[in-house]
Amino acid sequence: GGGGSGASFFGVRGTGSRFVFIVDVSDSMNADNKLRMAMSELAKAIRRLPDFTTYHVLLFSNEVVSPKWQKGWNRSGRTSSRRMLQWLNQVEAKGGTIPSPAFTQAFDLDPRPDVIFFMTDGEFAKKTVSDIERLNGRGKKVAINTIAFGSTRGVELMEEIAATSGGTYRYVNLRGGL
Repeated sequence: GGGGSGASFFGVRGTGSRFVFIVDVSDSMNADNKLRMAMSELAKAIRRLPDFTTYHVLLFSNEVVSPKWQKGWNRSGRTSSRRMLQWLNQVEAKGGTIPSPAFTQAFDLDPRPDVIFFMTDGEFAKKTVSDIERLNGRGKKVAINTIAFGSTRGVELMEEIAATSGGTYRYVNLRGGL
């Protein structure tokens, strides 16, 4: 990523000043309290961002979900964070696992992110990997940190996305943490 400070999500660190969080809210996230755990971790990550950084939140299932008021980058800080955290508390899990449209939106941000944090608990189409590589090849390379959350399905794809982007892969076990 770029210079600047850092962010952390599920124990995975990223360096820069612009962070995108792409988080799975598909129906499978209803099992084992995964949705609440993921939203809690996302809230913690947002609260811990240094004041001079910016962030963007994209939740995905069959469609991309983000706050209607989120236009471009959000400035970190107490007021912005409070509004985002209130919105995250209202999120419901439903639908399938289709992350490509969220990545398209993330790479369309201007300026581009320094780091993308991508978390999912499920499988997704293998074509997603080539879609992400194509998007990431159209400008400054963005590190994509991937987090497999409570499931080993799709691990190979998550490892590949992290490796080809210069990011970090992490598996999070629901019972034992990182």
